[in-house]
Amino acid sequence: MTDKQTVKFGDICREVKLTTKDSIADGYERYIGLEHLDSGSLKIKRWGMIAEDNPSFTRVFKKGHILFGKRRPYLKKAAIAEFDGVCSGDIIVMESTPDNKFPDFLPFLIQSDSFWKHAISTSSGSLSPRTKFKSLQEFSLTLGDEQSIQRKLGLLVKCEEIRSKNNQLLEAFDSLFSIVVSDLLRVVAQDKPQQVPKGWQIKELCELAEVSRGKFTPRPRNNPIYYGGSTPFLQTGDVGRASLFIESHEQTLNEKGLSVSKLFPKGTIFLTIAANIGDVAMSTYDVACTDSVVGINPKDGVDGVWLLFYLKQLKPYLDSIAPESAQKNINLATLRPLKVATPSYEKQVLIGQELLKLYSIYKLISGKESSICSITGALVER
Repeated sequence: MTDKQTVKFGDICREVKLTTKDSIADGYERYIGLEHLDSGSLKIKRWGMIAEDNPSFTRVFKKGHILFGKRRPYLKKAAIAEFDGVCSGDIIVMESTPDNKFPDFLPFLIQSDSFWKHAISTSSGSLSPRTKFKSLQEFSLTLGDEQSIQRKLGLLVKCEEIRSKNNQLLEAFDSLFSIVVSDLLRVVAQDKPQQVPKGWQIKELCELAEVSRGKFTPRPRNNPIYYGGSTPFLQTGDVGRASLFIESHEQTLNEKGLSVSKLFPKGTIFLTIAANIGDVAMSTYDVACTDSVVGINPKDGVDGVWLLFYLKQLKPYLDSIAPESAQKNINLATLRPLKVATPSYEKQVLIGQELLKLYSIYKLISGKESSICSITGALVER
């Protein structure tokens, strides 16, 4: 390799086009949709089970393959598969070409700003733009000599090690946070109501909040008759991606779409009742939502932040009681009578604020992820 040479992405990476007609019979258990990929992260932290959800996906990926979200590339979704499975048709499966001397460099390159800019600029479609591998393979990059690439790769690996340690710190904090939450909230066992501190009461969720389902979801998805306006529209994936507060969404409705949906006010607690059941987050703006999400609006004398943290602890229980079917789901008849250990309003506010303080520490730790990504990107393009 000379001191400097320009190569095309297609010279060092190729698309993988493996498919299956019967994923379970072929030994695959897990699937990946775009909702399972986190923006800016190479790590896959969640997935769906084929036997439970019965997705129609036929595209196969293998451990080590790169999964690249071609729909709405501005969301910057790409990750490395750590297991075999099937994935959405909106995901491009990639791998290094056999003659690429530095295959480990490829994932870092794909997460660079210049590569994402190319992906975005080559996407087409107004409501849901998509790019293609045919376009991505034309991306040009300048590589140094082998020694400089090896040195750069060593630094990138160090960055990834730091990111891994940061994630371990997050996991440890999560464990501590769970203990504190359990102690402060006194979450009751739904099937065996327990005693609560003096002055607390066990109330049903419907006594504390208005619980209503999101209205009919306009179909097909991305139909310009309903979509593409200025009204934010929440889907289950938007709730799942939010760690506590909903600050972004992938879809919008126009006036006609809003007329067949339902708008919830800022401060509504949203809970998913299908697919990934029991994901909970609070909106930071007015938003409509799909019928697979429930809106929970605290009544007077109920602190929303306290209730948000409480409901977040019920995810394992809600998932466990969902009937087994082609797609697990729960309904309002299950949610409204949920038992909640309820202190006085003043105590609710105090608990909510204390938990928010801990959450701010979590945000501080997790925020280091973006800083590491910035350093990684600068190294790739150096």
